[in-house]
Amino acid sequence: YLSFWGEVGEHMTLQNNTSQSINGLLHDFLSAFKLQLADELPHVQEALLKNAGSTFMDNTARLKEWMSQVASGALSQEDLAFLIKAQMDLSRMNALKEVGLTLARIDALRKSMTSTLISSLFNTIGL
Repeated sequence: YLSFWGEVGEHMTLQNNTSQSINGLLHDFLSAFKLQLADELPHVQEALLKNAGSTFMDNTARLKEWMSQVASGALSQEDLAFLIKAQMDLSRMNALKEVGLTLARIDALRKSMTSTLISSLFNTIGL
């Protein structure tokens, strides 16, 4: 009878140790994930801002050029309206491309961290 309860106690101690190990592992994982996000997000933000600034400068230069062509009679008002709409569409497509690239970088980070977590959990529980 006593040996049964001794085995149960050992099993519960092993479960508690494993549970504590997993909790520690999760804490370490979340800390590492937080650090990687803190490292990655400024790069993502920088890329988005750089692209937005570049697009704004390009659009401003084009608009000035087109306005001077309208003033000289080389472009009509209708041509100007068409060019502005086309440039806005192009700017939207470029912005969506940048967002897609950003999401891809974040997804790659998520996959990497998930893989690390799973392999660490398996190592912790001995699988």
